[in-house]
Formats: sequence, structure tokens, C-alpha cells
Amino acid sequence: MRFVAKGASWHSFALAMFAFASSGLLILKPTSALAQPAPRVAPVPPGSPPSAGPQPGTQAPATPPQTVSQAAPTPAATESASGDAQPASAEPAPTASSPSEPAPAEPAFGDRPGQAPPAAPSWPEPLPDADAPPVNENAGEKPWVPEDRSATLSYSTAIATGATHEFISDFSLVGINLDLQLPLRRRFALGTSLGWQVLYGKSDKLSVIDDITISGVQVRHLNTFPLLLTGRFYPRGQGYGMKPFIGAGTGIYPSEWRADIGLLSLSSVTVHFGFSPELGVLVPAGRGSFALTVKYHYAFESGGNPEISYFAFMVGGRL
Repeated sequence: MRFVAKGASWHSFALAMFAFASSGLLILKPTSALAQPAPRVAPVPPGSPPSAGPQPGTQAPATPPQTVSQAAPTPAATESASGDAQPASAEPAPTASSPSEPAPAEPAFGDRPGQAPPAAPSWPEPLPDADAPPVNENAGEKPWVPEDRSATLSYSTAIATGATHEFISDFSLVGINLDLQLPLRRRFALGTSLGWQVLYGKSDKLSVIDDITISGVQVRHLNTFPLLLTGRFYPRGQGYGMKPFIGAGTGIYPSEWRADIGLLSLSSVTVHFGFSPELGVLVPAGRGSFALTVKYHYAFESGGNPEISYFAFMVGGRL
């Protein structure tokens, strides 16, 4: 019985001590709060309006913490900190991009709209070859290739004019002509012309030869052999295509005048000096070309014979 009583008293003593300690803590806690020193309050000058801030002895209501992002100071914030109030800007302050975001990739060539292609490298032009043939100045024509020489063989017809027409008035269908040309420049050529033209016809007029009057039907012939040095000018050059030309020649005209009356034949051979302008065109045909030419021959009188003048109409081919 005594052991049970002693044990009960020990438990009662422990409970009493725990209750005493709990009450002491409750008493010390408000006491420690009251033991803190009161905040210092600046004196208020007389006549100043009461401050809107919290009064001494009162505690400001707690505000929830706010997350403030750090940004670069703006000129407006700097001026307000120095004391001069500035109106707040309506535009939001720029924020720095997050370092975790990758930088935009540079667009490749062709992805950017309006991007010009890179300039191609420029190379120096090669120097022209001194031995190369000159380029034709006329647009659309191939360059002219110099030729060694050219020969044109033509069939010739003729009609006499002037004093020659009085001797022979018929149109002649017998004649041949050979023109040799040596090109010097693109538009110029020099050469020679060799020809044989036969003028013939009949006449019943009276003729006086060596103070002898002859009557009856006469068959008259004039054989002339022009030997000329010629020059030609090609306005469009001597390249490919149609080539018109103008030219002139000068030289000698060996000639034979003859009249046949029955069994009697009278003839005279003289050499005349003369000239011959010409006009023609070369028309391409395959590897060669056709030549159409008109010449006017005039030779001065010589050896008692009158002057020689006639038009020659020739058509031929360039060999």
C-alpha cells in the first residue's frame, strides 16, 4: 500500500510541474513582446498636416510578397529618384530576352524575300587576235572572210548608142566577158575585165569609104575587145548575202570595123582608149553566186573611125 501511494504521489508531482511550466511559458511570451522598445517617432512641426502613414503604436497590415522583375533603370526613374517627378510613359519597358531561348538562325540564300543573288566573278576579256578576220559592222551579217581572188564569167548582149548606133543599129546577142577581182578591203576590190563584144547588122544605105561611094545591102560588123583595169565598191561589204556593187574601169578597146557588100569586104582595125562605168549585184546561189551587171562602154575616136559607145547587159556566175 505504501509503494502504491508513493508512486501516485510521484506522478502527481510530475503533472504539477508540467502544468507550472506551461503556464510560465504563456506568461513569458506576452511579457517579451511588451519588453521590446517602442519605435522612435520624429517630432511633427507645428502647423503641418497630419501624416497619412501609420500612427505610432499601431502595426501596418501585412501585404503579400510580390515578385519584382529587375529591369534596366529608365531615364524617368532616374529623374524621379533625384527628386523631379516625371509623368510615367505609356509604353511598356523592354524586357530582356531569356538566355534559354536560342538566337534566330540566319536565313540561307534564297529564303529571304527580295535577297539578290551574289555577283558572279568578273573575268578579263581576252585580247583580240591580230590575225582574226574583221567583224562585219552591219548587224545580222556574218563576218567577212578574205578571199584570194574571184572570177565571174558572163554572157553579154549589147545595144549601140551615138555614132556606133548609126553604123550598127541592131541589138547584139553575141558577147562574152570575164571579170577577175582581188578583194583589198571589206568593201573594195581591184581587178581586170576582158571582153569580146560583137555588134552586127544589115543596112541598105549609101556608104562612103575612102572617097568611094558604095550602095547596096551591107552586112556590118564591129568586133571590140575591151581590156580594162577595174575597181569595185560594195556598200554592204563582201560577206554573205546579196552584194550590190558599183564600179568603173579604164583601158583600151582594140576594134575591127568591117562591111561586107556582096563579094567585096572592107575592114579597118583601130585601138581606142576609153572607160566603162558599171552597176551590178551578186546574188548567192549554193556555193557560188549569180552576177547581174550593166556596163556602159565609151571609147574615143581613133584612126579615122568614130567613137565607140554601147550598153552591155551581162548575166553570169561567180566561179
